[in-house]
Amino acid sequence: MASGLLGISLTGLNAAQANLATTSQNISNVNTAGYHRQSTNLATANPTTASYGSIGNGVDVASVGRAYSSFLDNQVISSQGQLSNYQTYSQYATQLNSLLGDQNSALSTSISNFFSSLQNVANDPTSIVARQTAISAGTGLAGQFSNVSSGIADIQQSVNQQVQTISSQVTAYAQSVASLNSQIAVAQSSNGANANTLMDQRDQLVADINKLVNVTVVNQAGSGYNLYLGNGQPLVVGTTANGLSAVSNPADPIQMQPALQVGNSQVVLDSTQITGGQLGGLLSFRDQMLVPTQRELGNVAYTLATQVNAQSTQGFDLNGTAGTSFFNTPSIQSPIANKNNTGTGVLSLAVTNSNLLANSDYKLSYDGTNYTLTRSSDGTSYSNGSLAGLSTTVQASEGFSLGLTSGTINANDTYLIRPTQYSANSFSVEITDPTKIAAAGPGATATVSAGPGDNSNALAMAQLQTSKLLSNGTATLQTAFNQIVGGNATLTNAATVNQTSYQTLTDQATQAQQSFSGVNLDEEAANMIQYQQAYQAAAKALQVASSLFNTILTAIQ
Repeated sequence: MASGLLGISLTGLNAAQANLATTSQNISNVNTAGYHRQSTNLATANPTTASYGSIGNGVDVASVGRAYSSFLDNQVISSQGQLSNYQTYSQYATQLNSLLGDQNSALSTSISNFFSSLQNVANDPTSIVARQTAISAGTGLAGQFSNVSSGIADIQQSVNQQVQTISSQVTAYAQSVASLNSQIAVAQSSNGANANTLMDQRDQLVADINKLVNVTVVNQAGSGYNLYLGNGQPLVVGTTANGLSAVSNPADPIQMQPALQVGNSQVVLDSTQITGGQLGGLLSFRDQMLVPTQRELGNVAYTLATQVNAQSTQGFDLNGTAGTSFFNTPSIQSPIANKNNTGTGVLSLAVTNSNLLANSDYKLSYDGTNYTLTRSSDGTSYSNGSLAGLSTTVQASEGFSLGLTSGTINANDTYLIRPTQYSANSFSVEITDPTKIAAAGPGATATVSAGPGDNSNALAMAQLQTSKLLSNGTATLQTAFNQIVGGNATLTNAATVNQTSYQTLTDQATQAQQSFSGVNLDEEAANMIQYQQAYQAAAKALQVASSLFNTILTAIQ
């Protein structure tokens, strides 16, 4: 403890020097991400007690604190996490919308052009040029379906890659947070220091994690920050970090899902649990836009091909031969067995009425007694003690039938059902010879052509454009496609509005946080002058003390 004029002057000099150093630190880190303004905390030194009273002993540098508000920092983290969510959603939604085009371009135009070409065949059924144009229009339509399908597959692959990349980044950040928890605990226990720099680094890491995936932060005394995902799954607990990885969805192997490794258990997370950050935006986009678009596009492709084919086979070609399919029959997705199934059952599926197909996934489950099919979009379910009995009910209400091809189904086995999910991928034209287009209808009998000049079957095929073949008799092919585009536009607009809102909230939260924790150069400049003057005054006092001491020494000599 310092005492006397010399000692008191030295404490003042030391305090002024500490203030100057802290101010310089603030100025140097004015642009450092995650930095919280620091301040030197001073305390009056314990006085010396004498018979005549107490004599001061100067000032002590108690600590160096940081301007930190958990409330303000958490507001920034929360709003930034949601902003990243909607930014990612909007980015991918824009890609999908560009791929589909609008109702006046791309695939919509190709559908219209195809049926217009059939109308031209009906107007001149013996024209080879009109027939060749119809084949070309069908080929162009198939090309558009192929382009859109390939584009959707590319977006799907991009989403999967991003899920993997983000999972790896979150794991690395989590490990760093756990390490900092340990370092901060050691620093605080060894000398009572606040470990300000380490705390800033940890807070910045938490902010970076939250941009990737929403986390809940619990500041646990003695163990530091604990971070939790979803419904409370632990990402970081004290000095232990659990790894986040990307795994194939057990119900749908094509989709990559984030999974948290907790001890020997792996917890697969979905969009109901990951609701923020880039990862939340990716999962929401995939569930709300990408998969439904692919499914409904497949339904349009399957219905168009099978309806045109059905009508084509009712007519006769230019040579009087019975009509054949204009298009191939697009493929149907067989039920997908969950990889956790214990049974070996392989199921088959047949679409019996595409008009009844809902734009929804279905889940088939077996509890050991009953088979239950549940429509995911609204929870509608059907149950029966036998698969054949369930299939009969489902065929009449949902437009497809089920069968057991091989193996056995065990209790608790489940299957994902998406009948026309990938039907647009395999859409192609079968007819290459223009004379084979079945423009004529039957004549006196059903097995005889009405003649090469007859157009009744071509007219019937052209009229399919305005027939309500989808959504339980409420939508035409073109309407159904336009509904896909319109629905996606609505979701994209909502994401854009939310992005704008959270950008405003993030800016406001950041401004409030910076006004409390950030560095103000004008304020620091004023402090620098104040502390410089204090340093000069303490130095002057030290000079006076030294002069007095020298006077005493001179008097003694």
